[in-house]
Amino acid sequence: VQLTLLWLVPFLAAVTSHEPCGFGGRDEADCPVAAASSASELLQREVLTGGASPKKMKIKVGVPDTAIKLPSSLGSRGSSRDQDSSSGTVKVEPFVCKRSKAMQSTTDDAGVTKIQQLRVATGTYEDILTIPTDWTDPPFRSINSCAISPKDNIIHCSMEINNKGSFLVRIDMTQVAFVAKLPGWRFAASFDKDGNYWMYGETGLSVIEDVASKPSYSSLEDLSGEAPGVEAMPTLGADFAVLYGDLDNSGSEGTYLLSVYKSDLYVVKVSAGTGILDPPYQHWV
Repeated sequence: VQLTLLWLVPFLAAVTSHEPCGFGGRDEADCPVAAASSASELLQREVLTGGASPKKMKIKVGVPDTAIKLPSSLGSRGSSRDQDSSSGTVKVEPFVCKRSKAMQSTTDDAGVTKIQQLRVATGTYEDILTIPTDWTDPPFRSINSCAISPKDNIIHCSMEINNKGSFLVRIDMTQVAFVAKLPGWRFAASFDKDGNYWMYGETGLSVIEDVASKPSYSSLEDLSGEAPGVEAMPTLGADFAVLYGDLDNSGSEGTYLLSVYKSDLYVVKVSAGTGILDPPYQHWV
């Protein structure tokens, strides 16, 4: 099986230019840290398949030069707080992509949350957006596991609000809007090409399907329904990359989540030609 790995480091996900992207980190403080493993450690790995009779197969992993495909700036048409007073819905502006960038979301020790761009030439980060905590009521604590939907080009993140819970939110230059409840704090996430938001936290792996079809609410109190279920998984890393192929020789293309934790590469098959798979998900280490 030939597998092309995308660079994964804490708080910074790297994806090929045609894929949706994600950025975030395991630590709720989200401070930038050095990568825990080097590319050379990933060039040749043994992959352990799940099931009653485990078997090992070799996966050759190459590490090409990749960059996050993220938009360079949000729309400049002013405030996007076009609210429908009868429903509590708001319009969130897309993050229009012009060229590839490397970005991260951070919440520092002082509680200041930002989205930043990495200047690769200097190794320094440049602030793109500072998100005031009072954009939500009550004020939020932190955000993580951010990704841009390929369906609407809108930034989505997990958000933690003390004594209220965790939520999937949409963010633009002027506001935060609520989309769905989450099953606790999430620190890794990515969209697949169909617009499904895959997320991971200490309790396991979850998915919200067809996120673009869901309304944006100005208040968390407008949310209804329950958080998605959680499938227990081995410890995964702080970022996901999405890969499409037939790694298990099933005869059809599948969707795989790739994540690096310490020196291990984790591969999780989450969908096949028939659509999203029912858990438990087949996975390899």
